Amino acid sequence: MVGSEDVGNETVDSLRASLRTPSGADLIDCPNCKTKIDSESVYCKNCGFNVIENKFDDDKSDKGGADDKEEFEKEFKKRYKKKISITRKRFILTAFSFVVLFSVVGYLLYFSVNKLNVYFSSDEYKIRNTIDNWKDAWQEKNINKYKKYLTDDYTYYGSDGRKVDLTEKLERMEYTFKNYEYIKIGISDFEFVKDSVFTENDRKVQFSEKYESDKFNEEGLKILRLFKGEETNGEWKIYREIFKEK
Repeated sequence: MVGSEDVGNETVDSLRASLRTPSGADLIDCPNCKTKIDSESVYCKNCGFNVIENKFDDDKSDKGGADDKEEFEKEFKKRYKKKISITRKRFILTAFSFVVLFSVVGYLLYFSVNKLNVYFSSDEYKIRNTIDNWKDAWQEKNINKYKKYLTDDYTYYGSDGRKVDLTEKLERMEYTFKNYEYIKIGISDFEFVKDSVFTENDRKVQFSEKYESDKFNEEGLKILRLFKGEETNGEWKIYREIFKEK
């Protein structure tokens, strides 16, 4: 055929590239597709390979970066929500613990106060208070205060078994108060005793009594019977006193 040219072993792609390449230009093989390209080319005109950076220019890295950023944000939000959830649970648990604690303390306080109120209004407390005041008046050598805790029919029995009424008892105590420099009374092993005479208005107590003064000392068992009623204006007072020396 007229005008034909022998192309030898050239491929169609290489022929196309040769047609696009100016005559006389320095040629190199594309590292990717092996097509002849201009040595000064940045990209292969056949496959688009970046000859300078020796890689394809695509958005994979950028896309990968965007995906990584999105994944990071998802993980961050997930962990943040988890932390907030844990913080809220801790707050709720702490608040609940405080509520329980205050409730228990409030209940115990109420129970304690209520129990104290019951005790302070009880006959046991009032009787013990009467005896403590009676003992204090004895130690203070105050005859007027002392006789306030005795009934009009008061009777005393000493260790010798002799019976002494209120008038004689007060005379003895008044003499003692005037002539003794000091008197000290110790009470221990205090207890309430229920016997056949026990009633709501009649009680018996006993305790160990230790008497000390500048004149003489003695120690023994003291038994007191107390009564409250209209005659005593509802107050507990001693109507019988018995002393048994050890």
